[in-house]
Amino acid sequence: MDGLLRRVELRTPTTARVRHLIIRPREAKGLTEADLPRVHGLGAKLEEEFPAGVSLDAVAAWASEAMRRYPEVMVVLIREEEFGADVLGEAFSQPEGAWGPGRLTRIPTMTQGVELERWDRFFVVERRPGRLRPLREVQAEIERYLGDGARDRELGILKERLWKKGAVRVLHGVS
Repeated sequence: MDGLLRRVELRTPTTARVRHLIIRPREAKGLTEADLPRVHGLGAKLEEEFPAGVSLDAVAAWASEAMRRYPEVMVVLIREEEFGADVLGEAFSQPEGAWGPGRLTRIPTMTQGVELERWDRFFVVERRPGRLRPLREVQAEIERYLGDGARDRELGILKERLWKKGAVRVLHGVS
């Protein structure tokens, strides 16, 4: 296994630590097509009112006030998340320490095929560049991964042998 490990590299992708603001309808259940212009309009209004250049505490106060004024809209502030460029998209390239522009996302629901809108805004706290992790840092993780794969293969072979011998039965409803 040691020879195999010498040829393994583990690359950590570039990520960003962010604060995430979501403006969405409070509840999808019971919404109809007729409700959408009102709910989407409230979301758009809140998006326009958003105080982009203020502190996290001021944004939290604004979110609480917005939900009090418009109970059918939910404003969620997630204080700490980490995403890669594949999820953040253009927000990944915005400057650190500032709220980026809102991004409108359509969310299909199970309720009568109604499609909701949600606004996402990101505050990039810091970017973390991707890097090649040294073997000594990841060796235990790689060995565990390779060991799990070998164990799973062996268990599969054992199950197949037992199945062929008729020593294994599937009992439905038993966990």
